[in-house]
Amino acid sequence: MLDPGRIPAPRFPDVRLRTPINWTAVAFLAALGSLHLAIAIPAAMHGRWEGSLSFGFAAAFLFCAWIARGWAVETALLASCRHIRVRTGTRRWYMEQQIDFESVSAVRLTLSGTCDRDARIEILTQTATLEFPPTPIPCQQALFLAMMLDVPLVKVSHGEARPTRDAAANVPLQNQSE
Repeated sequence: MLDPGRIPAPRFPDVRLRTPINWTAVAFLAALGSLHLAIAIPAAMHGRWEGSLSFGFAAAFLFCAWIARGWAVETALLASCRHIRVRTGTRRWYMEQQIDFESVSAVRLTLSGTCDRDARIEILTQTATLEFPPTPIPCQQALFLAMMLDVPLVKVSHGEARPTRDAAANVPLQNQSE
């Protein structure tokens, strides 16, 4: 039987967030590789040795485009294990970092003031700051993360800086150039 004075801690599911593919980088690197390939093929057909350098550049840029297509950052909040796992890389080759829930000090939500798609969610730890992928619902996600980690939610707004006046500050400034 539950103690009526004690509220049980809520149970949260494991959450995995993954950054989307950066199609701008993929398209740029593929276009650069295609450009070098377009230079290398006619040069090789005319028997010029300069084309081999462009073949090398084309292969390097096309390989980088292929890697960028699979590159992602996955942030997993594993409530069952009480730690955060951050994987950076491709599905096979990645670097992994694990952070315990106890080392998290706060969740910071930075709003731009114009729209929610420019908002940033960060987890502040003792050693690093983890940034989350963009989301269409940043306020709700930041609140969920703060509740899941049992830390305070810090909200930062980047709005227009307007001076505020209260009744006590309504005194004119005096010239102090005497």
